[in-house]
Amino acid sequence: MAIGGDAGRVVGDGGAGAGDDNIILNPEFDSGLDNWSGSGCKIELHDSLDDGKVLPVSGKYFVAATGRTDTWNGVQQDVTSRLQRKLLYEVAATVRLSGAAATPSPCEVRATVAVQNTDGRQQYISVAKSPAVSDKEWMQLQGKFLLNGTVAKAAIYIEGPPAGVDLLLDSLVVKHAQKATPAPAPDFKNLEYGANILQNSDLDDGVNGWFGLGSCALSVHGGAPRVLPPMARQSLSPLDGDDGDGGEPLNGKHIHVTNRAQTWMGPAQVITDRVTPYATYQVSAWGACVDVRATPEAYIAQVTGLQEQGAAVGGVGLQGHVTAPVDGVVLWGFWELSMSRDDAHLVDAEGEVNEAGRRLLQLKREWLTRAHGRADGNGEFRFRGHHGAYHVDVVTPAGAKISQEFTVDKDDAPLVLNITV
Repeated sequence: MAIGGDAGRVVGDGGAGAGDDNIILNPEFDSGLDNWSGSGCKIELHDSLDDGKVLPVSGKYFVAATGRTDTWNGVQQDVTSRLQRKLLYEVAATVRLSGAAATPSPCEVRATVAVQNTDGRQQYISVAKSPAVSDKEWMQLQGKFLLNGTVAKAAIYIEGPPAGVDLLLDSLVVKHAQKATPAPAPDFKNLEYGANILQNSDLDDGVNGWFGLGSCALSVHGGAPRVLPPMARQSLSPLDGDDGDGGEPLNGKHIHVTNRAQTWMGPAQVITDRVTPYATYQVSAWGACVDVRATPEAYIAQVTGLQEQGAAVGGVGLQGHVTAPVDGVVLWGFWELSMSRDDAHLVDAEGEVNEAGRRLLQLKREWLTRAHGRADGNGEFRFRGHHGAYHVDVVTPAGAKISQEFTVDKDDAPLVLNITV
């Protein structure tokens, strides 16, 4: 597998550089053409061309691939003994064109890895390319690649321009890609803990500081509860007082949102200049939605129905949502070399799960239902679980083990699974 890179103009002495970890031998041609060969063409060593107008960038010499009769002709080096599988390599090649045929327009130049697998199958991995390489200046191709399997032979070569165009190579670097340096630890010295970063959160100043998303309208009214709900006291009361009983009473004001045409419309506030990167914020919002179906009788009927199905109802908590339930997470990809954007991956090129990937795995664990216990006197074991496929193991007092699989579908009534032991 491979990911294509980009190309950039090379200025001054900013060549690729050899480096001790470069698997390319004689990368800047200090030893002439040792370890290099032509791929379907001849290669020549130069210290300058075109009456001194073309000079090497990083070393004393560069190579020209001449007599090219096809696009795949170029400069190559065998790297079979120095490549390791499951390692991510980054490639940097400094290239240029030459010859009369290069004058009309820029051409595409590619860095390609040719691999012969142990079964004899040939594979060509495009590592980096640029469509804008010309005879006017040196350009640097950059890209990355990784080999998953064991190979019998591997070579990297520079190719691409049409027949008749001379291809110049100043230097080539292929080395193990360095992992990104983690961001420095955040500085929380000036962070005020327990402070509400919202402006006019108690609405004493009307809707000042608030605005409506979309075409909805905002207004402030009274009639809201003046006492924190029990579920909010533990988390919010320290902000209002130290008595543990909810602090000062609320003022009873609330924002009334009307003319909503979409689910995302509602009250909003810009907090860009008030948040601190990497700090964890607690968000608590209490509201109500006016729904003609949300009558006391409807809730009573729901509770009664739950009790009739065996639910031990001790209390009812009402919570509103403005979006549909989440059925899953859609991923366009997860491996670093399969992503079109930087830092969008969950698993790096060498198989290590990053923090974003670990968060997704944690979410998966949260969505899995794990239950264990003993059957009651009626031989029943009850539990609540998510929709999906289940595997259950039943161990009898005699030590016998019985396994069974079942599925809980959406909109199912309480599922009763009979297992004979």
